Amino acid sequence: MRRTVVGPSASHSVVSRIVRLSDGNPLFAESLARVDRHRSHHPPRQITSVIEDRLSYLSSEDQRLLETAALIGYSFEVDYLAQLTRIDIDDVYERLHVLFDEHDLVRPADQRNRYDRYRIHHPLFAQVLRERGAANEPRWRRHHAKLLQIIEAEQDWDDELFVRAAAVAVEASNGPKAGALALQAARRQFALGAVSKARDLARIAVENTPYFDAFALLAECLSAGGDHAAAVDACVAGLGFAEAVAPAEVAHVRLLWARNLRMTCRWAQAVEVLDQLAIDFPEPGGVLAETLNLYAEVALCGPSQDCARCVELCDQVAAMSTEPEVQSRAFGHRGLAHLAAGQPMEAEQWLQKAIDVARAAGHPYAEYEAVHWLSKKTMACLEVERSAELLAQLREMSQTSGVASENPPHVRDLSRVLGTRGEFPDAANAFAVFTDISQSAAAGRVSTTLACQLAEIESLRGPFAAAEFLDEVLRAANEDFLLADSRELLRGLVERLGARPPGWNPVAFAVAELEVPLADAQAADAIFRFDVPDLGHLRAGLA
Repeated sequence: MRRTVVGPSASHSVVSRIVRLSDGNPLFAESLARVDRHRSHHPPRQITSVIEDRLSYLSSEDQRLLETAALIGYSFEVDYLAQLTRIDIDDVYERLHVLFDEHDLVRPADQRNRYDRYRIHHPLFAQVLRERGAANEPRWRRHHAKLLQIIEAEQDWDDELFVRAAAVAVEASNGPKAGALALQAARRQFALGAVSKARDLARIAVENTPYFDAFALLAECLSAGGDHAAAVDACVAGLGFAEAVAPAEVAHVRLLWARNLRMTCRWAQAVEVLDQLAIDFPEPGGVLAETLNLYAEVALCGPSQDCARCVELCDQVAAMSTEPEVQSRAFGHRGLAHLAAGQPMEAEQWLQKAIDVARAAGHPYAEYEAVHWLSKKTMACLEVERSAELLAQLREMSQTSGVASENPPHVRDLSRVLGTRGEFPDAANAFAVFTDISQSAAAGRVSTTLACQLAEIESLRGPFAAAEFLDEVLRAANEDFLLADSRELLRGLVERLGARPPGWNPVAFAVAELEVPLADAQAADAIFRFDVPDLGHLRAGLA
């Protein structure tokens, strides 16, 4: 589809949706891609015409039966269909057999628990049927209300049934139930590490029941997915509903607020929130431990680095808290503080300890963070092969558990490792992917990161290698897998970086020539240096 469709490429999520809906039919895929360029989510006319023609051979009763089946889902339970249509279940089986045997419009599907299921012939066929059913809005809403009653009568819900029930409640226009069910489903998905799905469900909860719990979970999901600015907004919105909420729950959101302020480099605001938390919770315990942990992050990453203070705070946290996730973060920050202080052996010890604690806790996001910190240390110390192994591990963790799935830092770091190894085509491809999946608001940090990476290659491998890397970035910028905005950004960066002067400074160049705000340029540079003030000095000591 990417190779044959003319015009701007579709995003990865759009491509995935089209592949799912087309179900292996290349003509459907092309038609859907053309329609998607016009921002329409309805099947194109040529597809709906074919489907409507096939439906025209059915009786009106069988057409309504299929519309109700599609309401239940692409795969649907026969018992549900019988109850919704008020038809004897044996008659439903008989009609489904005719639709399968004579018309090839439904097919038997795998059972769900004790329920027999069929599936509709094609996802697009199911979508057209749903749109036909939704045209009769009162009937559609009433059927969803009945379906919700049927689902609620079931025992022992699994995770997917919670998700399904929330979607049915939305279609039934039952806001209170939609909000409550979406919140339950979001919590379960977040616990499984399915961050994107949890975020979408939390948004449904916020839209239908805009209370403290819904905003708090949405902030958690946004934070875990890397959208820290939106997480700040969700925290602020949730705290507006905190009047009758237990102090410990409110404190958790205030901590999350401070953490995301720190991630967006709003240091003064973050410290202000932390100062108030330290006043409100002065006794040793979970809240104070997490507050001190965030103070340690500010000491390490903030505008005035104090590695000794960071180590001191991390020791206090580790002694105060028994929570493995909190301890893991304290050990990780201590390890990075030793790295920033030019003590790589001590950094290795504490970073490995952070991984061990997170892994024992069985928390996928905490483990991802800890492994990511160790990968930083190996890159800082030019342990290139080990870095590649750790980044491959991070990629696998992100794919299997969903952690960091929105803006995975391992993609950015993979480009850097490949560049230091001289594998410039692959390094450029990885950077192009990182550009594509970064939020548009992060364009300044993307630009500075590319400048820093180019300067590093130039320092390690010379100007000819840097020129070769830039040529590969330009080649990657013209690949059809990229969004149009990403292509335009990368092409402009290559052109301006190609005119860099001798002895250039990547951060100053980013601000003056790439028009990056100073705060964004400094933040991207700090991430690139792993908060090590003099990365060259650290590496020289390892030679």
